[in-house]
Amino acid sequence: MSETYQAIITGNTIRWLVPPPKEIETGKEISVEITVKTSDKKNLARGIAMYNSLKNLSKLKGVISSVENPAEWQREMRKDRTLDR
Repeated sequence: MSETYQAIITGNTIRWLVPPPKEIETGKEISVEITVKTSDKKNLARGIAMYNSLKNLSKLKGVISSVENPAEWQREMRKDRTLDR
């Protein structure tokens, strides 16, 4: 089982943003995988693009507005059906 810890790496130095794994505090070596997060600017740009896409979709006539009762429509879409074999 893997656990996630938030940290910032600068060169060979790790600055923990949360308490580190207990094994590190005792000096024990542990195996890790590091995932480099995308920059906040990229995330912001993606968020803005998603917002604009959804805004444009909401302006299309007849796509979503044709559903009179969204809750009922959702229940109908999720209804259990027999599988064809």
